[in-house]
Amino acid sequence: MRNFKKIFSFFSVLAIILTIPFLKTNTAFASSATDLPFDTSVSGYITDTDDQQIYAINLEKAGRITVKLNSYIAAVNIKLEDSDGNEVFRKYVSEGNSANPAKWSGWVDLEAGTYYIQVYKEYTYTGKYDLKVSYQEANNNEIEPNDGTVQAQPLKVNSQTVTGLISWNDSADVYKVDLSKAGRVTVKLDSYIAAVNIKLEDSDGNEVFRKYVSEGNSANPAKWSGWVDLEAGTYYIKVYQESSYTGKYTLNVQCPDLLPAPPTVNLVSNKSNVVTGKTVPNGTVSVKINSKVYNGKSDSKGLFSIKIPTQSAGTKLYIMVKDKFGDTSKERVVVVVDRIPPTAPIVNSITSKSKVITGKAEANSTVIAYVANQKIGSAKVDQYGNYVMKIKPQKAGTLIRVISVDRAGNKSTAEVVKVKK
Repeated sequence: MRNFKKIFSFFSVLAIILTIPFLKTNTAFASSATDLPFDTSVSGYITDTDDQQIYAINLEKAGRITVKLNSYIAAVNIKLEDSDGNEVFRKYVSEGNSANPAKWSGWVDLEAGTYYIQVYKEYTYTGKYDLKVSYQEANNNEIEPNDGTVQAQPLKVNSQTVTGLISWNDSADVYKVDLSKAGRVTVKLDSYIAAVNIKLEDSDGNEVFRKYVSEGNSANPAKWSGWVDLEAGTYYIKVYQESSYTGKYTLNVQCPDLLPAPPTVNLVSNKSNVVTGKTVPNGTVSVKINSKVYNGKSDSKGLFSIKIPTQSAGTKLYIMVKDKFGDTSKERVVVVVDRIPPTAPIVNSITSKSKVITGKAEANSTVIAYVANQKIGSAKVDQYGNYVMKIKPQKAGTLIRVISVDRAGNKSTAEVVKVKK
């Protein structure tokens, strides 16, 4: 029995010793690698004394890499691994020769990290090859990790569109949706992936719906949307891999029932220096005027008053409110009305023979002449402020009262002129 243990220990140690040369450690793999810049073609040679070359590529952000190999070798192998030694792909490339290289290319979507390309010998074949790797950033704005409900990324209903990436090393993304009240929820998915799955679950893991979305590609996304009536609560949307397909997608969730109504706004004139009205209690009200925004709070009854600079008539104000749940209403558009009357018109001398009244007044206003309470004429003021009003000749000593009325209906004070002989 003691001899058996010795023999067993001997062969165990021997097996470990024989295995060590064939074990690839990540440290050794990385230390022998040559950095390969993107979009730069490099040439390598497989020889009897140098049967493999290793290249390191570094992805600062997630994206798609495309690997191109032109092989002048009868047969050669190319392999891609991550920094933990997990194989991403392996390809046998054959039928190349010194006159006509075998051309191979392949792409894969990857998360940020360091990866290694190994070009290595097949059988006794040797020769030259050209290698080039290009990279396209995914520009996804999802927050990793978000692979399950515990790490689910919050997705803001009605206001947020997320761009996600299903990649070789990230096969699922989970998003958390909070509904402050019951309503109809619409989920929209644009998938640039050949096939992908989307699923909605409640907080207890009960499936609300599941959908297989196919026929998307990098140029033309597959567009899918679906709606469902839900109670208030927390829900999870899972976008996950179908087969080995990878790529980008965009996702957003709409629920108009969550939005507060646009604020009710009182009249705003070119005399006003506050905007007042009513909305949801304890909301954040914003007034946008051109590029500037003025903010305020509504009180417990929903009343608000926000200071603004006095604005010209015709200026548009855009008012909206964000409630305590963070939901923002649509804009209420208010146009500043004219409440400033024009100045009294200038009236030239009038005689008992005059058949017209002339003078100056606010441009584009209307001038009206009265004797006592009787209207005797009116005229439109031109863009330069001049007017000519036809009247019947009046007796000397008659008092003629002339006013100006602007387009908003504001009336000036009267200019009173006495008719001369």
